[in-house]
Amino acid sequence: HGFNLAAARGLPPGLDRDDRHFLRRPPACRCQRLLLEGRLTRAVNVVECSRLRDSAAAGGDNQGLTYHASVPLVSKREPLGILNVANAGWQFLTEADLHWLSAIGDQLVIAMERAHFFELAEARRVHLESELQVAHEVQRSLIPRHMPDVPGYDLAGAWRPADVVAGDFYDVFRLNDGRWGIVIGDVAGKGTAAVLYMAMVRSLTLSALVRSPSPAAALTEVNRMILLQYPADMFATVVLAVLDPQEHTLQYANAGHNPPIMRRAPGTCELLDPTGAAIGLSDEPALREETIRIGEGDALVLYTDGVTEATNRKLEQYGQTGLTRAVVAAPPNARELLQHVEADLHEFVQGETQADDIALLVVGKG
Repeated sequence: HGFNLAAARGLPPGLDRDDRHFLRRPPACRCQRLLLEGRLTRAVNVVECSRLRDSAAAGGDNQGLTYHASVPLVSKREPLGILNVANAGWQFLTEADLHWLSAIGDQLVIAMERAHFFELAEARRVHLESELQVAHEVQRSLIPRHMPDVPGYDLAGAWRPADVVAGDFYDVFRLNDGRWGIVIGDVAGKGTAAVLYMAMVRSLTLSALVRSPSPAAALTEVNRMILLQYPADMFATVVLAVLDPQEHTLQYANAGHNPPIMRRAPGTCELLDPTGAAIGLSDEPALREETIRIGEGDALVLYTDGVTEATNRKLEQYGQTGLTRAVVAAPPNARELLQHVEADLHEFVQGETQADDIALLVVGKG
């Protein structure tokens, strides 16, 4: 009948029995009807209690209680409930007592409003967490769970979101001519907006490279489509490469991304520096491409800035120096190289919370 018993204290046996049957049962009692009709607008001293009366009529022990004072609990003209205080005497509360009860009622209203807002916020939080989890699963499905079998090469990758969802991604995919596309990217921003942007950049990049064999031309097309379809204040850094396992060449374009490390078999390293601006910043990213050869025992390490910008307890960054040192000292196998870098990074941060998304991709020539 529109009311719930929120709290009770000192109830007589007649009201306390049978799971407080006479307090709970419909229909609304007299004071509840007065509240719903808008006639109970302030604390009043005497209201003959129909629930006490019904309990007494059923032989309940009400310990002489017949009357109660009632305090309406109202917020913004909307009734929230009633505070009732019962006694055996007639007009047992003074005006000062009623003012005191009214003050208690005001505090109860505040507590009830807070509880209501907390419930709304909690429901919203649970809903958002559920949505984020779905977004995580969808995003996770876009990251390769198993690396493809590229003849003469071994590959390994790691994807470590700092939160439920991430703006980093990588992929390896076969092209129609027997070559392989390799992409890694990092979207500026966090949350679901970054996830949507990441998914769009990834999808456009893959489809553009399938249509165009040139990484620079493909990323230029992606940049044009991004600015046309998604005019938001967001951008992405991307490295797009084409691996030819027959010619053992890597043709790449670096759109403002951290320079991948090419570790040569003797232990020297080369950085594949940016060859143009990030995606989504300018109508003319001026992207160009470079081609390098991959020799026996060489390994290409692609990564996002979550690796180099990871900090330890002294607020020192892992940096390009730390990553390069770990790459040089790592075993030649892609999986072992990846594990070595991750272990070295973990030791460096000394258990500090991961502040940014991490993506790592290793391509080694066996």
